[in-house]
Formats: sequence, structure tokens, C-alpha cells
Amino acid sequence: MSKALGVAERTIADAHGFLRQNGLFEAGCQTFTLTPAGRRLAELRALDSAHARLYLRELWASAWFTTAAVGLLRPCPHDATALAEHLIRGVSRRIERGLHLVHWLEYALVVRKGEDGRMTLVRETLTPPPSLSFMVTSEAVAGLPRERFLKVMDAYRTITRALSPSPQPAETSPRDQQHA
Repeated sequence: MSKALGVAERTIADAHGFLRQNGLFEAGCQTFTLTPAGRRLAELRALDSAHARLYLRELWASAWFTTAAVGLLRPCPHDATALAEHLIRGVSRRIERGLHLVHWLEYALVVRKGEDGRMTLVRETLTPPPSLSFMVTSEAVAGLPRERFLKVMDAYRTITRALSPSPQPAETSPRDQQHA
């Protein structure tokens, strides 16, 4: 399983309960196996980390820990420890468990560490002025909904080709590859 997800065995051993409760693993005969959602995440991680993170964000959008993080961080940023303590309140006394949740929320593009070191919510949508729509941060692009992300990547490829001094060989877009 660790090989399928591309993470260390120790990570799986430490997190199997969490991963099972949140739809990525299921109990089998003396073992755990990937659920269809877990298999999809493993496939996406192997192909493209950004898509895997977006998938996980969608999958966990209504999870209790996502809702709790949004409730705490919507009014103002907090440091990771305060967020971790908020997430484990009534669930566990081990701060490490809360810090693991913070890490997963960060991986799933729900929260991010700001320049001041405090955790903030990743913005849902990005609406820069039309004349500056191509000047965005990589975090903002990675946080876009899946369809918008693909459109932005297609637009970047078009701009890059138009500005390129020599003709580039034809490539298929991520959208074309999906429908192939």
C-alpha cells in the first residue's frame, strides 16, 4: 500500500486509522486495501501531484476536520499548533495527531502557511483583473477547481507556444489526454 501511494511504510502504519475513516483505505482480511477513492489518489500522485491535491481537497471538502479548520481560520489566521489543538479537541490529547491533520489539510490545499508562519485558508477562487489574469502564484493555480486548472494550463501552453522563437512539436493537452 505504501508503494501504491508513494509514501513510507511508517507513514501508513501511523495514519491507517485516519486514512480508513476518511475514505482512502478499507479493512480486508487481516490487511487494509485501497478504496476506489484511495486508488484514484494513488494514480493521481503517480501522474501529477497538483491534481492529486485537488482531488483530495474535493474528497474532503465536507470532512469534519476541514469544517473545523474553516471555522477556526475564516475569521483570522492561527499558528499550526493552535489549529492542531482545535482539531483534536475532544478527539485526542496527542498534539502530534492534530499536527498530522494540519499537514494533511495543507497537502489537500485547504490551508497554507502564510508569510508570517500562521495558517490561513487557501482561497476558493481566483479573480484577478482580466488584464493580469496570467500573473498568479503557483499556489493560486494549484488551488483552482479541476476544470479551471486544466483551462489555465492550456492557456499557459498557448501563450508559451506563441512567444516561442522556434516551432514546438505538437503535444496533446491534459484535457485531450483525459478524453483519449
